[in-house]
Amino acid sequence: MSYNSKKHALAISIIGVIFICNSTFAETNGGYAGAFLRMGLGAEAIAQGDAFTARASNGFAAYYNPAGIAFLEDRTLATSYSYMALDRSLNFVGLSFPLKPTAGVSIGWINAGVSEIDGRDFNGNHYGTLSFHQNAFTFAFANRFSQYVAAGIGVKILYDLFPNMLEDDKALKANGVGFDFGLLVKPVPGIQFGVQVRDINAKSGWDTSEYWSEGLSKNDEFPTIFKAGVALLALEDISAEYDLEISSKDAVEHHFGLEYAIIFKPERSFALRTGYDHDTPTFGFGYSFAMGKFISRLNAAYILENIAPDDTMIFSWSLLF
Repeated sequence: MSYNSKKHALAISIIGVIFICNSTFAETNGGYAGAFLRMGLGAEAIAQGDAFTARASNGFAAYYNPAGIAFLEDRTLATSYSYMALDRSLNFVGLSFPLKPTAGVSIGWINAGVSEIDGRDFNGNHYGTLSFHQNAFTFAFANRFSQYVAAGIGVKILYDLFPNMLEDDKALKANGVGFDFGLLVKPVPGIQFGVQVRDINAKSGWDTSEYWSEGLSKNDEFPTIFKAGVALLALEDISAEYDLEISSKDAVEHHFGLEYAIIFKPERSFALRTGYDHDTPTFGFGYSFAMGKFISRLNAAYILENIAPDDTMIFSWSLLF
């Protein structure tokens, strides 16, 4: 196939891959850019229906509510891996630590992608395998204004690419920036309230005009997400959470979560979790144990998918030190 024919086929492939990525990653905001940032992060929260806005004070706090970083007591290394259908991936690694006496900071990397996409020309002939990768490099800072109230802000550096898409197997790339804001309030022991605004002004900017005559310059804007939540932690072994989520695209979602701590000790704990993520049941568990001066936390979640052909499993590990 000639280079001109190939670049036409690649241009059509790009449109197809973007559609696949948006539809397979997205939920009720399907078809809009940045869907990988709306899937939830970390098995602990996902097992509880992704209702974590009012409870976020762990290694994944920067994602759910950056204000929660201000309540961290330990430095935390957090990782997460998702086993998903349709050759998708969603992974995370981050480091959070308190800044005494009232602040906290977090950095992280969220990576998502779709691989093994069959590339074909106008005649239906296979000419290669395509993939698409999305990245968000995150930084968040939070501060407590009292023992009851904290606020936080987050910045995402967005970087997307199609490997081997251009001439000489160069990658086609896009970039952008987005912002988050969070507020966490603990008015009385056992009750917490949280508010988050996510993906403010977030967009990915593509420019293919210098590569193809049919190319163009385009910004794929992400929906802005507004979340408000409450967490009830009054009982020692049971907690409950609820989040209301509204997007700038008028999508409304409800998130519920429950956790039952079978074992709850400083050196060892085990909890069962369940939830309802808008229209999807979720389940999971968590096990925490001491390793000398360190604390290791293992979490797993299971999502009963209603669209993908197979269910999703998420595994997370955190080290507190």
